[in-house]
Amino acid sequence: MKRVVAMSFEQPARRRERPLVVVGYDEGEASRAAVRWAGAEAAAAGSDLAVVVAWESEAGSVGGRRGGDWAQQAADDAVGLARATVGDQLTVSTVVEFGPPAAVLLQAARDAELLVLGTRGHVGAVGVLLGSVSRECLRAGEVPVVLLGPDAAPALENRVLVTSVHGAAAGPAVQWAVQRAVSRHHPVHLLDRWSVHAMGPGLTVGHEYDAARQEALERHSEAMEELRAVVAGRVPVTGELVEGRGVDVEYARSNAGDLLVVEWDDTEHRPSLRYERCPVVMVPAPVTATVV
Repeated sequence: MKRVVAMSFEQPARRRERPLVVVGYDEGEASRAAVRWAGAEAAAAGSDLAVVVAWESEAGSVGGRRGGDWAQQAADDAVGLARATVGDQLTVSTVVEFGPPAAVLLQAARDAELLVLGTRGHVGAVGVLLGSVSRECLRAGEVPVVLLGPDAAPALENRVLVTSVHGAAAGPAVQWAVQRAVSRHHPVHLLDRWSVHAMGPGLTVGHEYDAARQEALERHSEAMEELRAVVAGRVPVTGELVEGRGVDVEYARSNAGDLLVVEWDDTEHRPSLRYERCPVVMVPAPVTATVV
């Protein structure tokens, strides 16, 4: 009998009457893109929007001083940017606090549906050295984090793209992607990647490659069947199997109109989002998981 793991993405209980989208802002270009995306998302979802600006010292970036006055003006500018994107469809609040940016953001997002951040792209090991705020939020947060790198288009998606490795189409990222696609009436596309791994003694390079590819094809076929079963005909389902490293495959196969959904714990294998052309959603582990 086949063992099926039935997993559902559940966020912690929220205390708000209306859903909330939280976005961080620091006047950088990536954070401006994040505000535009978050504003459009909040308007489309009927959510409130909270703009968060934090600072840690009066001596800020090179060439200027950052303090409370700067932070409040930056927050006001971000509100104007969000409203310029979607008009008066939004209820927008601001959170302006002194403290470590990641801690302030996580506190503001504790009841949110999404936390949206612009990023220089360093979410892997390089982010440790550079003190990446987005990496800190990924490591300590409990809600999905939407990241917009320097090259990401700040537009809402027309396709939800979810990644898989060797036909493993299960887990919180897939569940979140399906929920997103169905709620927005968008197609969902499974981007399945594979690579050759050790196959044992006695196999030539050609045999090893052919065996690995055949195994990947079989797993991909099973993953597509499972994904179609979960979607149950509510939106179109497509997929492809591509050989290569994750970030290379994603760059080659994703478009500006996509929303790329990946596992939260894939951070270490994803050294950079620098060249992603679409927003990336990092989904945390599910609250509940049952084995059927």
